[in-house]
Amino acid sequence: MSSESDFEAPALNVIELINQGPEILEKKRKALAEFEARLSSHWRLPLDRLDLLISIGTEAISRFDDEFRNAAWRDDDWQFKAMRILSIKACRTSLAIARLLRSGFADDAMSRWRLLHEISVYVKLIRNSGQELAERYILHDFIQMRDWSNTVLQHGNDEGSSFVSSEFDDVDAISNTLIAQFGPNFGSTYGWVNPKRRSTFRQIEKMAGLENRRSEYKMANDTVHANVRGLYLSLSSGLNPNPQPSAAPSVIGLSIPANCTIDSFTQIVADWLSTRKSQIRAKQSKELQGFADETKSMLTRVDENLARSNAREY
Repeated sequence: MSSESDFEAPALNVIELINQGPEILEKKRKALAEFEARLSSHWRLPLDRLDLLISIGTEAISRFDDEFRNAAWRDDDWQFKAMRILSIKACRTSLAIARLLRSGFADDAMSRWRLLHEISVYVKLIRNSGQELAERYILHDFIQMRDWSNTVLQHGNDEGSSFVSSEFDDVDAISNTLIAQFGPNFGSTYGWVNPKRRSTFRQIEKMAGLENRRSEYKMANDTVHANVRGLYLSLSSGLNPNPQPSAAPSVIGLSIPANCTIDSFTQIVADWLSTRKSQIRAKQSKELQGFADETKSMLTRVDENLARSNAREY
C-alpha cells in the first residue's frame, strides 16, 4: 500500500491546454453566465437600485460641476477643486464596486470600498475645514510626485528613469518650498492635514467624524493585504473564522460592501452639493438618502435569507 507521499499528481500538459483554449474559455464563460444568473435571481432588485443610486448621484455631481466650475476656477476656489476630483474618483470607484458585486466578488468589492471610504473621509474633512486645508491637499501632490520620482530613479527601468530625471529637480525644488511654507511635516504621507504634526489615517477619520466605519475599514484592509487573516477572512463564507479558502465567486456576503458603498457615496454627494446652499439641492440629497436607506434594508434582507437557506458559492 503506497503512502500519501508516494502519490504523484498527473502531469499538466500546458501545450495541450493552450491548444484547447477556445473550448476551455467558452466553458468557463458559460459557467460564469449561469452563476451570474443565479446571483441575479436573488440580488437583481437591490443591485439595480444600487446602480440607479450611483447613476443619480453621478448626474447630480456632473450638473453641480457644470454649474459652478467656471466660477470656482475664476475665484481660485481650492475647496471646490479638491472636492471635485475626489467626487469624480468616487463615482468611478462606486461603479467598479457595483460591477464586482454583480459578479459575486464581495471581498474584492470590499477592497475597493476601502478607497471609497478614504475619499469620503477626505471630502468630509475638506468640506468642514475650508480653503486652506483644501489648498494643502491639492499642493501635496508635489510631495507625492517627488516620492514617486525617487522610487523610479532608484528602482525603475532606464526609460522611466530618464523621463523622471528631467522633471525631478523642479518637483524637488517646489516640494522644498512648500515644506518651508507650510511646516516640517508637510512632506509626510498626511502632511496636508496638519503640516506641524504627523497624522495617522485613524486620526483623520476621527477629525472627519467618520470613525464609526473603523471596523469595516479594518475588514477591508485585511482583504487588501496578503496577511494570513486576510487570506482566510471572507465575506463569501459568512465571515466564518475557519473557512475553507475558495477561488470562486459567491452569491452571499454582498450586503456589507454594498451598504458601505451606499453610505460613503451618498455622503460624498451630499457633502459636495452642500458647499453651495440651495433648498433644491438639500431636498435632492434628502430624497437620495431615503432611497439609499430603503436599498440598504433590501440588501441586508437578501443576505439574511441566503444565510438561512445555506446558499453556497459558484
